Order: sequence, then C-alpha cells, then structure tokens
Amino acid sequence: MSPNYGVITICLNAAGTLRRCLDSVLSQTAPPAQYVLVDGGSTDGSLEILREAVTAAPSRWPSTEVRLLQQTAGGGIPAAWNLGLRELRTDVVFILNSDDWYAPDTGAVVLEFFTAHPDADLLATGVRFCTGPDDPGAVIAYPKSFRLFPFLMPVMHPGCFVRRSVYERLGLFDESLSISADYDFVYRCFRSGMRIATLGKSFTSMQIGGRAGRSRPTARRETLQVGLRHSRFALLPWMAYGLRVILGR
Repeated sequence: MSPNYGVITICLNAAGTLRRCLDSVLSQTAPPAQYVLVDGGSTDGSLEILREAVTAAPSRWPSTEVRLLQQTAGGGIPAAWNLGLRELRTDVVFILNSDDWYAPDTGAVVLEFFTAHPDADLLATGVRFCTGPDDPGAVIAYPKSFRLFPFLMPVMHPGCFVRRSVYERLGLFDESLSISADYDFVYRCFRSGMRIATLGKSFTSMQIGGRAGRSRPTARRETLQVGLRHSRFALLPWMAYGLRVILGR
C-alpha cells in the first residue's frame, strides 16, 4: 500500500505570503491527506485567511482534511510544529512554513520516492533561496556530506520529508530551542541511525529573511548548543561557532 502524506504550516502575522503557501499545498498534483494549520496569535489578517481555507476545503479540496489549530501567543516555532505533529496521522510528514512554497509535483515525487525506498526514514532535498517566485538570482542549496553535522546543518529542513514513525521513535522538536530545533532534530536522526536519503532535486522555495537570519547571535548560540549535545568531539562545534562569529553568520 502506498504511503500518504500530511502537511503542517505554522503562521504568525504572515498575511503577505500566506496565500501563496496555502495554494502551493492545496494545488498539489497529488493532494495531501491532511493539512494542519497552526496560528500563533496573528493580528494582521492571517487568521482570517486560514479560516477561509478551512471553510473552503470541503468543496474545493475534498480529498484533503484541513484543520486549524490556535497556539497560545508566544509559544514559539518548535511548539507550533509539535502541536501540528500531534494532530497528523499520515505516513509521511511535510513541514512548510508560511513564507515558503512547494512546486506542484512535490507530493507526487516524494511519495513515489518513499514507495520505491521503503527503508528510507527521511528524504532530504534541495531548497531554493529567493526573494520571491520570479527571482532570477535564486540559489539552490543541495544536501551536503553528513560529516559536516558537527559544524553545520548539512540538509535544509524545509526540504526534508520525514516518516511519522521517526517522530514516534525519536520524539518531537525540542521546545527549549527557539531557532535551531530543526538542526537538533535532524542531528538526532543522524546519530540514531535513521536512514537519511538524499535527492538532487529542489521542491521547496524559501523566501530569504527568516527568523534565524534576523537573530544571528541566538542562532549561533543554539547551533553551538546542539553541536555540543551531539558531537563526539567538543572542539568541532566550538570551531564552527568561532568561524560564524568572525564571518558574521
């Protein structure tokens, strides 16, 4: 039996990009079985956009169960992801944040991959960094060697697609990390022997200017914390931290 998939989108005051994100999920050539929307206390009209999607779902997207959850304001990104994860019942989990979007065939290709590779736990793909859909200067970041884990996250979380069984075995995102919970989760997958597959294609577009880019000192500290937590050699995360400080990254 072929696997199915569900998508989680978390949102906080993203009215300017939210419709693009929602449309990219709900117009998939292979629609998701579930779409869980989590709002963190938006005040810019985002919540109304999400409610419109839920109301329209039964007639416009009858094959997709769309559900809206409201998170306590200030709960944070990892807590919002976890709220969505507790709601999903699908075989494969996609996480798409509100300023990102998918290519129309994302669901079809990813499901085809997991069907052909039943032993794969996580599929890592490329991510397109851009200022908007028509950005001619977009750059694609493809998965790198897993040996780089002590220094940096060699795969981009928006381009990762994970079997739900992985979360059941390893647990959810660490809510004590405000920015680097994705790095911690994928590092845990690697250290625990999860089978991480890579595909040299890009399905996810990520609009430049996320929280990690706006909070570099916090991102550096949390990346160091995760590296020290999981690396066998403490010197490596410290070296990476020092280099980030010098380069201002």
